[in-house]
Amino acid sequence: MNNLGIKAIVCDIDGTLLSDDKKLLNETKKTLINAQKAGYKVIIASSRNYFMLEEIVSQLQLDRYGGYCITLNGTIVVRCLDKKEWRHSFMEPKDAVELFNFSKKHHYLSIFESEEGLQIYLPKLLSWAMPFYYGIKLRKRYLNIRNLNFKIFGDFRFSPNHDIRIVRSSKNLVGPIIKAGFVKLVPGMDKAIEKIRNEFKYEFDIIRISKVWCDIMPKGMNKAKGLQLLEEELGFGMESMIAFGDAENDLAMIEQSRIGVAMGNGFDSLKEIADYVTTSNNANGIPYALRHYGLIKTSHLD
Repeated sequence: MNNLGIKAIVCDIDGTLLSDDKKLLNETKKTLINAQKAGYKVIIASSRNYFMLEEIVSQLQLDRYGGYCITLNGTIVVRCLDKKEWRHSFMEPKDAVELFNFSKKHHYLSIFESEEGLQIYLPKLLSWAMPFYYGIKLRKRYLNIRNLNFKIFGDFRFSPNHDIRIVRSSKNLVGPIIKAGFVKLVPGMDKAIEKIRNEFKYEFDIIRISKVWCDIMPKGMNKAKGLQLLEEELGFGMESMIAFGDAENDLAMIEQSRIGVAMGNGFDSLKEIADYVTTSNNANGIPYALRHYGLIKTSHLD
């Protein structure tokens, strides 16, 4: 297929594959579909769970062409064809409790994700958001009667089997917890993430996702670990992959892939270690870089 030995194209979702308004741009979509027709494997690597990715899986026809999804920052890997899974271990219960108590002490909005859904701690400072939560619950109840999927906001969607609930105490956390997320509204996240990293630098990986959000993962768990689970299945490893990303949770896979590409809109820390910086997620950065490396010859809009 090429002289670089690239056999797989790995794409982060938010800020990479999708534009800022959460759209899969036509050129990017057509390019990745035609890349699969040419023999490349396409792998989505995201902090989201698989259910949230199913619409993108369908748009890119990953189930048809043998694609994969790295979900929850590498914790669970899914083969799109038949939903076969490969898994790493989840968070220890005592660790989830420790994170909950820390977030409560420092008044952070915190979200604990399990396979059943989301458990949210809402500090008193954000009690004004409770009507939003009740609105979600009412809408979910209405759609559950009709067995329909529902969206929390944007394109973050859930099935009738997933739940979202407010948790007041660590005693009410239901595990196993896969990952946690802390939210601190601008301009507070810069100081917050420094405080979180100082407290937990030996126990967890603290990963900046956006201006207001950080993911908290078991130490050493990342998208590269998820990709490594596929080596036996694929018959090759990350030395045969080109990976695209924009945020700190993409660092490991950008570093360890044969070619690591940072999006033009990406974090500076990612651009510093990437092999190449492409155009932004709003300007078809993935096709642009694939053309740059000669992995595709046209914009694939046929």
